[in-house]
Amino acid sequence: METIAVVLSDRWIRQWLRHWRAGERSPQMRLSLAVMAVIAVVSSITAAGGFVAGLGAGVLLPMLVFMRSVNRSLLRER
Repeated sequence: METIAVVLSDRWIRQWLRHWRAGERSPQMRLSLAVMAVIAVVSSITAAGGFVAGLGAGVLLPMLVFMRSVNRSLLRER
């Protein structure tokens, strides 16, 4: 399972880097950067603090990223 995750994420990260180097700076690219940061933080917390800590971080951090992105879109509509 981990091998498949690494292969898929590596492909995604390489594609993202190609777009970034080409000069694309869209909101979607920034959201992808936030997702990569969440993946790195949750992986680090899981390795350092164990499964329960990683599970808590894996629930909390994506929720915060989602709330932030939804909040911005609601503010833009007003």
